[in-house]
Amino acid sequence: SEMTALMESVKAPVMAVDQWGMLLQWNSMMENLTQHSKDSVLGRPLDNFVTEAHRHVLKNLIRDAIGHVDTSNVELSILKANSASLPVGQRRVDLKVSTSGRFNPSGACTSVVFVGVASA
Repeated sequence: SEMTALMESVKAPVMAVDQWGMLLQWNSMMENLTQHSKDSVLGRPLDNFVTEAHRHVLKNLIRDAIGHVDTSNVELSILKANSASLPVGQRRVDLKVSTSGRFNPSGACTSVVFVGVASA
């Protein structure tokens, strides 16, 4: 789709969820940063990949985007694949994300897009 092509062309970690937080998009930058393949995450809850400490942040970001409130520069940590086997300091990717809702012509939210910048 046009959205998929756009998400792959961006040189930033990008993901999108539906209104229930199920992953719809996961670009190659997200794959590289987290080692989670696109095929392994699509259709699953983003909540499964966010650190426990940031799950409430994720819920608020989705709720706000559905309510037409975009956000920027919010910390969100994503667990890497096989994180339990990694040293503690390497188990997650810390992102600063901006979110925006996407809406159909009748005004219903069809997705929430997250565009991130990896923190140092």
